[in-house]
Amino acid sequence: MTLPFKTAVHTGDGYYMVWPERFRKDSQIRQFLTFLQKVAPSIDYPGIAYLR
Repeated sequence: MTLPFKTAVHTGDGYYMVWPERFRKDSQIRQFLTFLQKVAPSIDYPGIAYLR
């Protein structure tokens, strides 16, 4: 994906990972969360002005 313009609207939208409390310490869920945090792109792009 590319940004065609040097301005973008900052919406504050995002994704949330939720799971039942009984799985709070599940190692597979923790591993998946760690994976997502590593591969999810940053929403702060250098040179882009965010409109609020």
